[in-house]
Amino acid sequence: MTAALQAYGLSPQVIGWQNIDWTANSHNFMFGRLSPDEIDSSGGAFTYPMMAIDTLTSRNTNYAKYANFAGPVQAVIDVHLSWKSSGVLQDYSSWSDALEDALYTTLLSQSYQRWSGGILPEWGSAAFTKDPQIRAGGYGWRRSHTFSAVFEVVTN
Repeated sequence: MTAALQAYGLSPQVIGWQNIDWTANSHNFMFGRLSPDEIDSSGGAFTYPMMAIDTLTSRNTNYAKYANFAGPVQAVIDVHLSWKSSGVLQDYSSWSDALEDALYTTLLSQSYQRWSGGILPEWGSAAFTKDPQIRAGGYGWRRSHTFSAVFEVVTN
């Protein structure tokens, strides 16, 4: 994300961007879904930027013999950004565009595609959506984004 922000000429300080803390005690990463309203009312338990990963649907199609599970799983990555501003930013789309570029670059890059353990991404299903509006909240203003994709999973 830092590289994408630099490519767009955006300052990471505006959105308080720091690397996501992937540890168990993280305040800005979790497994599960969390709304920005819950972040705002958490009393500091969660902070922006917030990243959450979850699965929405799965379907066992039993196409692999003797597998415990074999079928599609739809996964989502939610990213909630917030920024301080005395008013609405004239260009808030560039922040979302930088995030979109960062997610696609990371997830679709050949150097990162070392999927194993029976997981095969169906990148034709990948989609990035953003809340159509910015909203008051967070550090002043906030916007939510969701990246979704379907993965074929086989477990034994």
